[in-house]
Amino acid sequence: MKPIYAETPTGAWLEAAEFLLTQPDLRSSRVVLEVSKPIALSKSDRTVFDTLDSFLVDRGGMPVNTVANTIFPAKMYARHGRSGIYDAYLEVYPEIKKHPDYRNWGVYFHRMIRRLDQNGKEIIDRDGTPINPLEYLVKKLGHRLANPAAYEMDIDDSVSIPIYNAEKDKHFPLGGPCLSHLSFSRSDRDTLDLTALYRHHYYVQRALGNLIGLGHLLHFVAREAGMNVGTLMCVSNVARLDHGQKPARWGKRDIERLLADCRAAVPLTVASTAEN
Repeated sequence: MKPIYAETPTGAWLEAAEFLLTQPDLRSSRVVLEVSKPIALSKSDRTVFDTLDSFLVDRGGMPVNTVANTIFPAKMYARHGRSGIYDAYLEVYPEIKKHPDYRNWGVYFHRMIRRLDQNGKEIIDRDGTPINPLEYLVKKLGHRLANPAAYEMDIDDSVSIPIYNAEKDKHFPLGGPCLSHLSFSRSDRDTLDLTALYRHHYYVQRALGNLIGLGHLLHFVAREAGMNVGTLMCVSNVARLDHGQKPARWGKRDIERLLADCRAAVPLTVASTAEN
């Protein structure tokens, strides 16, 4: 296992990517990131973000924010708030489904706000509305915070959203969603942490966007439940420095130059640290 500790998502991503660069086949199992300030973005973080973003876009890959939005559409939340974000997302969902890889990737937020049966139809709650696991989670956390007795009873409890759907995803043994589970827990009465579990994690095209999206998701849930943002932990069963997918491709030397450029943007005094 490789644990990495950093203040920001960008710092954690860079430490992990540099570690993977030293590994055989540019991959490792059980890489664990712990980010203490998951929604922070310093000036040097922005430079690293822009460097990776330009690298991806110039080679036909997806922008970092496109990846982040698959987990949580932050701009929709800023525009519509909690009451409107779900409907706003569902309005554009038909366009998202047109992506050639939508069955495997790109619909994480949809899986958080809807539950589908084996025929692909929305599962309806007893009140006649579609089941929305994310909204239920926010309400549950808010209720516990408002009720001290409930908090004391459930101090070690966590609330989770499974992403992997065994019925739907069993047909994709090498595909399906890489993000498999989200678990929210309280480190104290007022602070909310998030742990995300990944089956496979692609560190060039997706990992930084994933971390940023998870930070936005944690901020949303904590804010709407009346709590503070705590720590983000990301556990990757298999992490790798990918070479992209056609038509976006890059080689090991490209990755080496990318990471060198990113590291040059980070002052030594604020560089994240990893425990061996």
